[in-house]
Amino acid sequence: MVEDRQRLGLARQNQIYRELKPDWLVLRPDEVKMGTYVDTKGLHKDYEPVRVFDASDKVAAGGWLPGRPYLLFDQTFVVFHRKPDAD
Repeated sequence: MVEDRQRLGLARQNQIYRELKPDWLVLRPDEVKMGTYVDTKGLHKDYEPVRVFDASDKVAAGGWLPGRPYLLFDQTFVVFHRKPDAD
């Protein structure tokens, strides 16, 4: 991972998963939308979403909590599985 990240550089670091070809990816919805860790176009070509873990209701139901922004940031995750026909 470190070698690939250095080789690709900051401009292309969101394509590391295409080099490593993991079977599974777990991402936050904003990471998918913004292409932070993945190239969104390539993600949908090679992977399909199979499960969403969403604790938004539980976070919202809680009263005041210290560190709430951290909870909001990590309240939803999408699990992607590599398609069998991905290159």
